[in-house]
Amino acid sequence: MTVNDWLTLAAIVVGPVVAVVVSNLLDQRRRVKERQLDVFRTLMRTRRRKLDLAHVTALNLVEIEFHKQKSIIRHFKSLMSTFNQALPPANISDHSAVIAKTMDDADEQFVLMMQEMARYLGYGYQQLEILKGGYDPMAHGESEDQFRKARALLSEIYEGRRALPVMVFQPETGQEAHTKNGSDASGDCR
Repeated sequence: MTVNDWLTLAAIVVGPVVAVVVSNLLDQRRRVKERQLDVFRTLMRTRRRKLDLAHVTALNLVEIEFHKQKSIIRHFKSLMSTFNQALPPANISDHSAVIAKTMDDADEQFVLMMQEMARYLGYGYQQLEILKGGYDPMAHGESEDQFRKARALLSEIYEGRRALPVMVFQPETGQEAHTKNGSDASGDCR
């Protein structure tokens, strides 16, 4: 066998192996990128609904899916640090101001993290687009607030911190009901 025959044989054996290895590496990169895009899209989709379970779940995945991106992780850690600050008790006079300042700081850290994510993933979002963008109907927020209030009220009742208000109503007699509806007992309208 000549050198050319050996090279041909080596190419026949090694070529498919190299192709499979390269294909697997490319598939792995694609899957990582898809997971990163999924986290990014979820955070963008829910950016105006910070308490949404999908938003919280995506935030918790940032450390895993972007672990090699130091600038994203740095902004993520700043955001988590802001979220984990101890807030003053509700009876302190500047409680609302401290909470508002903390939320502003969290929004700023979130925007910086998202801007860095967008840059890394090839999107050209500006800070204002991230902060003010998206559509979130007021009715959704109002509905969430009503649900949150109802849940808090039920929790207080269940825990015995609040009584369940009960009202007694007197049943109307047949004649009173008909008179109220504009008809007499015979069914004639007046």
